[in-house]
Amino acid sequence: MNKIKNTILNRQVYVKRHLGGFTLIELLVVVLIIGILSSVALPQYTKAVEKARAAEAVQNLASLGKALRVYVMANGVPGTGNGSVTTNSMDLSELDVTLDLNCNSSTKVCSSKNFEYKWFGSCVSATRKKSSSISYVLNWCQEENQEPELNCDVYDDTGYDVCKSLTGYYINEDNR
Repeated sequence: MNKIKNTILNRQVYVKRHLGGFTLIELLVVVLIIGILSSVALPQYTKAVEKARAAEAVQNLASLGKALRVYVMANGVPGTGNGSVTTNSMDLSELDVTLDLNCNSSTKVCSSKNFEYKWFGSCVSATRKKSSSISYVLNWCQEENQEPELNCDVYDDTGYDVCKSLTGYYINEDNR
């Protein structure tokens, strides 16, 4: 009888001792699954963030483009005086628009956190820079009495993905 009680007690102790936590293999499997999921999700997340940045630039370009249209109606097409459009950068502060941009009148460039904006004749452009290289350039051009022309100059793969996601933009891959 005493032998039977010891066996029952030993089994209960044994069972309680092994129900207390996870095995090392189970923990490694969970860490592996989390690693695989994050490696799949991270590139998609960075693409979504870049698309949101581009959407911000598109909105700013639309506002600048409308202000440019008003400027052209009031002052004529900015040019060199002989009817041809200038290739020199013009000062964006001349446009009647309020955006959260830092403008430098000496370089005639306005910048946000992610883009640099320039005005050339009847075009406004937004350049996306990453560290020291250019990823893509969004251009909004409108000639007199015509619909705005939107195009995207691509310099790398990220820029191509972003430009491809923007509907209505012509993609120029010559610089890639």
